[in-house]
Amino acid sequence: MTNLQEFFSVAVENYFETPSSFHKDFPKLFYIIQRMLNFDYEIACVFDPSRKTPGS
Repeated sequence: MTNLQEFFSVAVENYFETPSSFHKDFPKLFYIIQRMLNFDYEIACVFDPSRKTPGS
């Protein structure tokens, strides 16, 4: 069980720390974690830091 818990913690850590790379390398896992956490980086303007407001 420890390996599964470690995998989950590292996946969530990478989701938050390196979202662009994580999305590029593991798109299916990225979307699973996104749905699970109900957190969308595109709305939060993290993928494109030049955006000042969501949707602009």
